Amino acid sequence: MLNIIEATPSELGEYAKFPMALLVESIFKVDIIDNGFGGFQLVEQRVKTPWVKDYGEEGDDTNVTRWLKQFDVSNWKFLLADVEGRIA
Repeated sequence: MLNIIEATPSELGEYAKFPMALLVESIFKVDIIDNGFGGFQLVEQRVKTPWVKDYGEEGDDTNVTRWLKQFDVSNWKFLLADVEGRIA
């Protein structure tokens, strides 16, 4: 059985156990319409050279375990999947 459970920020170490690498093939550029009065538009742009971004890489400033120091996570929600008593 699968249960989605809310985790506390102190449990971010559980997140770090899972691979969080992804291939970056495009980015989104923000186009400002009418000096912002017309809103904003996200435009996807392909990158010249794709790369792998690994959020679990040790020493990387974007590593999930560093979020507590980098961001105010007081209003964030963290979810974990519990599959038959095992975090997955």
